[in-house]
Amino acid sequence: MGERWWTRWALLVLAIVGTQVGASSCIGDFPPTYQDVCGKIDCSGHGTCGIVDESKPVCACDPGYYASGLNCIEDGVLPQCVGIDCSGHGDCRVVDGKTACVCFDEYHLEGEHDCVADYGPNLIMENDFSNGTYEPWYPHRGESTLEVVDGALRISYGTTSNQFAEYQLVGLVVGARYRIKLRVIAAVTNHMAIRINTEPNDHSSVVEEWGYGLGPREHEFIATAPTMYLAIGDDVGSVDTTFILIDDVFVQRSFVPQE
Repeated sequence: MGERWWTRWALLVLAIVGTQVGASSCIGDFPPTYQDVCGKIDCSGHGTCGIVDESKPVCACDPGYYASGLNCIEDGVLPQCVGIDCSGHGDCRVVDGKTACVCFDEYHLEGEHDCVADYGPNLIMENDFSNGTYEPWYPHRGESTLEVVDGALRISYGTTSNQFAEYQLVGLVVGARYRIKLRVIAAVTNHMAIRINTEPNDHSSVVEEWGYGLGPREHEFIATAPTMYLAIGDDVGSVDTTFILIDDVFVQRSFVPQE
C-alpha cells in the first residue's frame, strides 16, 4: 500500500514538470513582442522604435534628426559630440579623433568642454536707453549734461577746459583687469579723452588716459582701488557746441587668460 502511494506521487511530479518544460519550449517558438524588443528604447526622445527582421530594433527619427545606432541625433551634430554642449556657448567639433569645443565670440575654453565668458556683467548701466534728459553720471564736472538721442547717449560740455562726465565704478577687485568698451557715433570737440581716475571730479588723479576718434573703442585697465571713476569728455574746451554721442558703453571685469 505504501509503495503504491509513493509510485503515484512520483508519476504526478513527473507529469507536472513535463508540462512546464513543454510549455516553456512552446513560448520560445513565438516571435518576441514589441514590448520585448522596444520597451526600453526611447531613441533619445526624438524618434520611434520599430522592429525589422522580426526581432531587430531600429529608430525612425523625427524631422531634423538622424539615426546613429539606437539614438536620434540632431542634424549637424556628430555622434561623438552627443551630450557635449560646450556650456551653451560654443560648438563641438572632432579634431584628430577627439572632441573639442570651439567657443563663440567673447567666450574662451576652460578645461575640455567648458566655454566661459571673457568678461563679467556691465558695471555701468543698461544700454537700452530711452529718449530723454538724464542727470550726469555721478559725479559730474562743470556744465556737463546727459541726454539720449535715438537710443544713444549724448554727453554735452561747456566751453571751459576739463569738461568731463564721470561714472563711479564700485566693487572693483584690486589687481583685476577690466575692459572699457564703447562706440563713438559723432563728436564736436577739440580733444576727446577717456580717463580712469582714483578720485571723483579730479583730473589730476588720472591713472589711465586714452584719446580717441569715431568708431568702436576698447581699452583695459587694472584696478588699483575698490572704487574708481570713468571720465569721458573734452580736456581742452573752448568750443561752444562741444558734445560726444556714444552707445554700447561697457565696463566689465576681464576673465581672459593671460598668455
